[in-house]
Amino acid sequence: MAMTNAYDVHHADFLHQFVAKEQKKRQKPTSLTAKEHAKNRSQLRSVKLVKPNYAFETKVNISGICKKWTHYCTEMELGDSKTTLKNVTRNITMYFVHFVCERYSIESSGTSAEYIRQFQMLYTTVTGQYMDRNDSKQVYNL
Repeated sequence: MAMTNAYDVHHADFLHQFVAKEQKKRQKPTSLTAKEHAKNRSQLRSVKLVKPNYAFETKVNISGICKKWTHYCTEMELGDSKTTLKNVTRNITMYFVHFVCERYSIESSGTSAEYIRQFQMLYTTVTGQYMDRNDSKQVYNL
């Protein structure tokens, strides 16, 4: 009989602890005031782009396309590769992809699309902004 009472007591304790934990999980954090929202908005105005934290393999890919870009800028006599990248136009991007496909004997559309994506990541890394969406769509149609 003593075992039954101990079981009931422990079972009741378990239920009380479980209910307390569940209620604690359900509690919502207090909502922000209008002033706090305004402060957050003003802080976010200065943020143009949160630079992505790329994986190691992605960094390797970006460095590879950077070498190809530097080689392209040297061969086409476009000047400093970083400055040219900051002022890149759709025409230069399209011709760069054409140059890479021709130079490295790339015939697969999937591989050329991968080079375009890597170039877009390089552009984002260097300039701190994304490429124009319309320009990048036209490059894919090359």
